[in-house]
Amino acid sequence: MKNKSTLKNILIVICIFLIIILVVLLLLLYKMIFFKNTPKKIIKNTTISKEYSIKNIDNLSFDLRNSKVYFYKTDRKKILIKQNGKSNNFLINKSKDKHGLYFRELPTNILIKTTIKIYIPSEYSKSIKIKNGFGNLRLDSFENDIDIENNAGNVVVKKINNLKIKSVSGNINVKSIRNSLSVSSSTGDILIDYATGKINIDTIIGDVIINKYLINRDSIIETTSGNINIKIDKNSKCLLDINSENEYNKISKKVCKSKNNYLRIKNVSGEVIVK
Repeated sequence: MKNKSTLKNILIVICIFLIIILVVLLLLLYKMIFFKNTPKKIIKNTTISKEYSIKNIDNLSFDLRNSKVYFYKTDRKKILIKQNGKSNNFLINKSKDKHGLYFRELPTNILIKTTIKIYIPSEYSKSIKIKNGFGNLRLDSFENDIDIENNAGNVVVKKINNLKIKSVSGNINVKSIRNSLSVSSSTGDILIDYATGKINIDTIIGDVIINKYLINRDSIIETTSGNINIKIDKNSKCLLDINSENEYNKISKKVCKSKNNYLRIKNVSGEVIVK
């Protein structure tokens, strides 16, 4: 029975992996469509900047495509967007409704490498939504609630209070999470340097590594195929609930002696290390 269960799990992982490859190929095909919209005239590297008021704005949304994008906090009173690359057109289109501002990156040739830096005023304390296509995404320290939808690119976040990420393909690296983290990932590794608060991670293919975790709320970590490695802070108060059949798992008996909060770990194929 155990052999049949293992074989079934392996077949499930293979099927999921093939589906993910198909999705990524379709996304790349979609990306290639924009070749025909590329201006033939390419100029030298140039920088273009624009500012936008945040007066009476309740939310910010960004729909990004191919560029490498950085988000920063600033003491400025307006949003500042700087674009640097070999394009004579500003690639960010802005629209506005009663509730907020919506910024959309226009289609361009994938061979034109563009960097976009977005500076968000510190006085803006409401939510930020980011939809990322195929470029890498980096965020500085933010106290706002951040919601990211990522197709195929790496995401790096410095320090943040509340973060929600839904990713198809790409690695996720969070330096510090202070309140809550929710990640749903198809393929890609997840690395967290320090975390406290509630964590909910569900990944299909990829490792999950948390270098230091102070557990003070109920949390769940699930993987289909990938290793889980967590170092729990000695001041944590929690109860471990681990569902994994790997004989090489290493679970320290010195962690999580309290029943105040639970940490549930479910792993189908991979190694679980908790220390």
